[in-house]
Amino acid sequence: LALLVKTGFATTNSEARRLIRGGGVLLNTSIVLEETRVISEGDLKPGERLTLAVGKRRKALVEFG
Repeated sequence: LALLVKTGFATTNSEARRLIRGGGVLLNTSIVLEETRVISEGDLKPGERLTLAVGKRRKALVEFG
């Protein structure tokens, strides 16, 4: 939820929850089905970035430093 708010895809946590419930949030190429989903190291392959998408047009590349 926090990542959706930090990237500006949602203005509040409740809006982020609605997006997830509606099936409109993708992490890499997988639909996020759980509101409590935690991003872990297993989601990130070495040398790659995470792709976060909301709908078809809003996308962000997420890097961890």
